[in-house]
Amino acid sequence: MFELCLRDVEAGTSAFGGKSRIIGLMNMQYIGCCEADRSLTMGFPVEDWELNPAGTMHGGMIATAVDSVMGLVSHYFSDRPFTPTISMDVNYLKPVMAGDVLEVTARIVNLGRRVCFIQSEGRRRSDGKVVVTAQGSYMTGA
Repeated sequence: MFELCLRDVEAGTSAFGGKSRIIGLMNMQYIGCCEADRSLTMGFPVEDWELNPAGTMHGGMIATAVDSVMGLVSHYFSDRPFTPTISMDVNYLKPVMAGDVLEVTARIVNLGRRVCFIQSEGRRRSDGKVVVTAQGSYMTGA
């Protein structure tokens, strides 16, 4: 799984349609994965175009990052070409400033034939503080 994920990221996040898609524009970076924990960690450098009027990463961009990592981990561990989001609950805890990196870790809680349940958290690289938590369910079969 590690090699497949790293290859996709280096190839321009092909699992998400390449650099022209939103996730490609966010410059997602591979940080690590653990097959035993069924987890994946990706980084998102916070750029000026992602900021809200308060000068922090827009909540929609944070949700996009979290949804993307949860979608990727469900995709790789279910071995499905596409695992659409069924539902997602996001809790915003702290802001993320421009120039920082949002690091999102997603872990599979339960992988069924039809649905995958995932928990995730995002941290600021600058101080390691948790800034967002989320839970989601992803379709793995019809």
